[in-house]
Amino acid sequence: MTFVRGAAFTGARAFFSLDSKEIGYATGCNGNEQILRQALRTLGSIYVREHVPVGYDMAFSAVFARLVGKSLKSDGVWPKHMPSSEEFLREILRFQNMKAALEDVITKKTIVRIVQVAPMSLNWSVDAAGLFTLNCTFAGVKQLDESE
Repeated sequence: MTFVRGAAFTGARAFFSLDSKEIGYATGCNGNEQILRQALRTLGSIYVREHVPVGYDMAFSAVFARLVGKSLKSDGVWPKHMPSSEEFLREILRFQNMKAALEDVITKKTIVRIVQVAPMSLNWSVDAAGLFTLNCTFAGVKQLDESE
């Protein structure tokens, strides 16, 4: 295998977007893709016969520095609270088909693409000597890399 200097993908080269928009100052992100398997056990044996694939899950989180006068809701990537429960549910359901991407700013290649993204949780943190940060978790239907 030939190694090429400068080929390592780093945070300094990463551009994160939701629905093709830069969202605030992204300071980090991570993802988890898993194939769910169930052990197939049969009578008369203590051993597992095989691990049968039964599903696929994908989730990721992104951390943002909170900018004054700008929010995930104002950027249109997080549902806004509504006057009634039914209206709020309709608002949440509007956010079922976003896409997320992590792009290499040097090569312009998309390193990770996640389809059918939906918001799951939003946590925030601030302390006396630090940034106000938002840690957002999203579900996705499928994660693709640059080979797909």
